[in-house]
Amino acid sequence: MLSERGNTFVELGEGEIKLDSERPAVALPNEAEVIIRVFWSKPERCKVVYDKQRDCIYIAPIRDREHSETRDIEILLPLTLHEAICVVIYDNGNKPMKPRQILQEIISRDLYRKKNGSFPDITQIHARISNYSKLFERKDEGILLTDEGIELAKKAKAKAGLP
Repeated sequence: MLSERGNTFVELGEGEIKLDSERPAVALPNEAEVIIRVFWSKPERCKVVYDKQRDCIYIAPIRDREHSETRDIEILLPLTLHEAICVVIYDNGNKPMKPRQILQEIISRDLYRKKNGSFPDITQIHARISNYSKLFERKDEGILLTDEGIELAKKAKAKAGLP
């Protein structure tokens, strides 16, 4: 079982992708087929989202909501580093925070990881704050969000399904 930012992902095994035919096909492991048949009520269409940051593809059923008794699986997208920084400062009441505090929050809340799965380092936090001056304001006491940073934090929280 894989856990990512409070969400639980279950590895269902390996499938097979066939791209050599006129109609590409994906053969799913039996466990995935069971989930689709039981929980998705055999939908005919699905939503497909590619996560460039993690190099993953997510699928979710598309159903007529009026006739659906099962729940859709919400597709939550990962945050970029500058979005994660905005979320941390926003959740702190937009009070000044030092870059080291921001980094500690990102790590403890697992808000952002690099493509290789590791957490960012402090130099990346400093660089992102410097490169996104429209989002961040530097003060002696620490980093604050601009109005644009506050708006981005709200959107990023919704994008990632954060409370």
